[in-house]
Amino acid sequence: MVPAACAGSDDASESATGSPGGGGGATTVAVAFAEGSTLELAPGADAVVGVLVTPPTVTSVRFALVGEHGDASLEASSVMTDDTGHAATRLHAATHAATFRVRAAVDGAPGVERAVAVGGDGFATITVVPDYGGHRDVTTWMATAAAGSLCAEHAEVPTMDGPLQVQSSGVPLVLGGIPAGAKIMVTVRSAHAAYGCADVTGLQVNENRTVKVEVDDVPLVISPVSMQLDLAVTPDAPAWTTMAAGWRKRFEDALLGGAPSVSAALLDAMATALPPEQVAAFQAARADKGWNAAIEKALPKAETVRTTWLPSAVTALKQSPGNLRGELVSGTTSGPFALFAPLSLLLLDAKDGEELAPAVVAWTAEPADIVKSGGAVTFFPSRVMAAAVRSVALAGPGAPKSIGAALAATMPCTTVASVLTIGKLAFGTCDTACIASLCGAGIETLWSRARQADDYAAHPATLSFAVTADAHADDQAHLVGFDGTWNGTVTESGLGGTSVTTPLKGKVTAKLTTE
Repeated sequence: MVPAACAGSDDASESATGSPGGGGGATTVAVAFAEGSTLELAPGADAVVGVLVTPPTVTSVRFALVGEHGDASLEASSVMTDDTGHAATRLHAATHAATFRVRAAVDGAPGVERAVAVGGDGFATITVVPDYGGHRDVTTWMATAAAGSLCAEHAEVPTMDGPLQVQSSGVPLVLGGIPAGAKIMVTVRSAHAAYGCADVTGLQVNENRTVKVEVDDVPLVISPVSMQLDLAVTPDAPAWTTMAAGWRKRFEDALLGGAPSVSAALLDAMATALPPEQVAAFQAARADKGWNAAIEKALPKAETVRTTWLPSAVTALKQSPGNLRGELVSGTTSGPFALFAPLSLLLLDAKDGEELAPAVVAWTAEPADIVKSGGAVTFFPSRVMAAAVRSVALAGPGAPKSIGAALAATMPCTTVASVLTIGKLAFGTCDTACIASLCGAGIETLWSRARQADDYAAHPATLSFAVTADAHADDQAHLVGFDGTWNGTVTESGLGGTSVTTPLKGKVTAKLTTE
């Protein structure tokens, strides 16, 4: 027969500390069981369960049974400590094989628990060997056992820990105090990131059985989540060169607006800034006074945007096309979808005032910690070309601070005003200040017309992407980041329903958004 009460060896002594009332600076209270190992009892036996509160103080200790304790009971559920801080209650064991825990708590400190095993025939030992082939970073294992239960009886994964527990950074893990002859559910987990369960039956008294438990990754939790997503763009070089050439041509054509030169386009743009009733007088003076030739001669740098900035911009776009970066947000009710809000797209950046429309994208997790996402975002290529031109024009020491200032440096409005106002008036009542103002408006028109060429023509492009990446999970199986690759295309719809597609690919990284 088993003695009424004897100590096992697998459950470490448990204690907890805290401050009474949680007040800052208050005396720290600690509560611990007098013995921390598993309490092994015969069915129906009694045992005294004691705790020690330190520093010694007279206080109430609350006792409770936790888990499937059957008909076990406590003689008293609330006991006052004596002057030495000791308190005890009597436990009446269940009349059948069982495993459960006794909990003790005092005000000002977390509760503590001690394992109890009731065995009619005696006790055995299980040596647990986790068999893990998953993808998570495992540093610590927890093995537990529960009598009277089997894995199939618990649908949730992971299920609750059994009352008998052992935790270690190494393997195997040894669980003692297992009721012999009872059906036993053994669980193994690493935090809440990996879990396994195995049934054990037919244990003999004093048997030490080695049980291998197959451990799998807990399904990855990808929602809710808010992540910073970054897709580096590596285009197919020949196709990208052809597409960039088309973007350049549309940008340049819009800049010129049909004029033979930038200086002539400036005069055209200046005319559009006038009230309709003054346009005829402007054009007449332009023809009579030979303004086209005079301005072209006076503004030798006007072609800089075409001869220098645009070619360099195309080269820069081919060499460093930028990225697709944004915030991916998925809620608890999003299903297999998420919202992707772009912050930058190729050379477009929301910080520069670019309006980048959000898109609903696919968002799923697969076994082996793989995440997948895919969708499409739209943009206007002429704006990308404008961003490339701006980066070139504003590069280098002493460069202007804005594209307007850079363009004005190639077409000084003071020069335009002095050339067109010979005899003080250029036309009608338009003097030097008037011409300078028209020149400034004309430069602004040239830039906005070129930058928004595809807007005006309703000629958007679509960047489609499909991501496959290795996920990084925390110890709760929640997604915290991923890295992998993506493939995609830039597609432009042409006239007559035709379209041009350029393949893209690259690396993708993501991390949790920080406030």
